[in-house]
Amino acid sequence: MSNDKDDGALAIILAFFAGGLVGSVLGLLLAPFSGRETRERILDTTLETKDRTVGVATQVRELAAQSFEAGTQAFQQRKEEVAIELDDSVETSEPEKMETLESTPQVQDALIEEPTA
Repeated sequence: MSNDKDDGALAIILAFFAGGLVGSVLGLLLAPFSGRETRERILDTTLETKDRTVGVATQVRELAAQSFEAGTQAFQQRKEEVAIELDDSVETSEPEKMETLESTPQVQDALIEEPTA
C-alpha cells in the first residue's frame, strides 16, 4: 500500500523534472544561438536535470524507507501493548469470558499478524 504512494510521489517528481527539461530544451531551440551552442546547452541542461532528478529520487526513496521503518516499529510496539492489555484483561475476567476470548479467531489473528511490505 505504501509502495503505491511512494511510486506516485516519485512519478510526480519525475514528471516535474521532465517538464522542466522539455521547457529548457524548447527555450534553447528557440533561442538565437548557433547549432553548436544550442547542442551544448541542451547537453548541459540534460545532464544537470538528470543529476537533480537522481538526487531527489534518492531522497524520496530514503524518506519512504524511514517512514516504513517508523511505521513498522510503531505497529510492533502497539501490538505488544495490546497483547499485554489482553493478557491482563484475560487474567482478571471470569472463566467463561476467558474461553470466549481465547476462541475468538479475530483476536488470535490480530496478535499473530505481521505488517506487510
